[in-house]
Amino acid sequence: MKVASESLSDHELSIQVTVEPDRMEQAMEAAYRRLVKRYKVPGFRPGRAPRSVFERHVGRETLWDEAVEAVVPSAYRQALKETGIEPYEEGRVDQLTPGPDGSLSFEARVYRKPKVVLPPLAEVVPAASMAEEPPVEEELEALITDLRRRAAALVPAESAGEDSVLVVSGVIRGGGGQDESFENTELALADAIPEVRASLIGAKVGDVRQASYGEGAEARQATFTVSRVANPDWPPLDQDFAASQGYTSLEEMRQALTKYLKESRQRRLEEERATQAFDAIVAAAEVEVPAFLVEREVEHQQTHHARADEPEEHLRQEALAAVRRTLVTEALIEESGAQISQAELETAAQAVSERERRKLTEEELRTLARILIDRKLTRYLASIGTGAQTPES
Repeated sequence: MKVASESLSDHELSIQVTVEPDRMEQAMEAAYRRLVKRYKVPGFRPGRAPRSVFERHVGRETLWDEAVEAVVPSAYRQALKETGIEPYEEGRVDQLTPGPDGSLSFEARVYRKPKVVLPPLAEVVPAASMAEEPPVEEELEALITDLRRRAAALVPAESAGEDSVLVVSGVIRGGGGQDESFENTELALADAIPEVRASLIGAKVGDVRQASYGEGAEARQATFTVSRVANPDWPPLDQDFAASQGYTSLEEMRQALTKYLKESRQRRLEEERATQAFDAIVAAAEVEVPAFLVEREVEHQQTHHARADEPEEHLRQEALAAVRRTLVTEALIEESGAQISQAELETAAQAVSERERRKLTEEELRTLARILIDRKLTRYLASIGTGAQTPES
């Protein structure tokens, strides 16, 4: 096989490949053996027609096309190996040309993998520090209170208090946009912003209340007409309440919720630490950013995110930063060994399938793979500065 390469730009290359006649003839013979079993040739049992007869029946072009489809991918991979080219993505093969001697020539255009030089990670990432957190017991009590509030029955009330739930209609004006109308909307005052909550405390059915919030261009004026006022009748914190939440006892509920809160806190701290580490690495990394990736990201934003009317230079700067972060992420995945094996993906997919009682689609499998890789990379980044920089399986 003859292979030659030519640089078309800083990152695009052309590879010219010629597959020798003998190899193409072997591929033609293999194509014949595959196809002869699929066709009915008059006068012959399935799969028994001689090649010369079969070629006349289906046409030599059919065999040639089948042979080309089998040869080109392997010849392309061999050409990459011989030239030492590491492509960034799958190349584009075109200009398939049969030679008069039975050879095959084709050209493949590939983008070279951009160069990314990561800095010494331990030197650019600040040492891990323990952030002060409130006692988990405080979060536990707040969570139990929220669960009781959500489970409470609503009892009509004369006027609204701190924990009342109102049904309101009205309009919100300002904020630089169109007025927003709403009708018969349930509003829990415990979840409302302070200005709205203050304006509705003491409200009765039929009252019209107003609240102003925000500043400058974000300033808004809301008008509420109250059509219902109710207070929550909280369930007692007892065994029955624990049972209603799926636990056998109050103690089991407290233990399970405490475990959940600790794990949530750990994940939050890990993600914050990983984000801090990643930002420091991106700022210090040396990255070649190919123009084709920037152009592709700009086009994606314009086409798929309705940003065609925005200044292109602004989009280009955003795209440049986004591509840079993507390339650093890919380098970190390779550096950290955060890839996942087929066995890991299959195990995770089986667990999800059993939980949801259905088979995952190909797109869902790809999404699951990205989630697993992201988890490994997050753990790796969070560990920098702690002396344990190995992603867990």
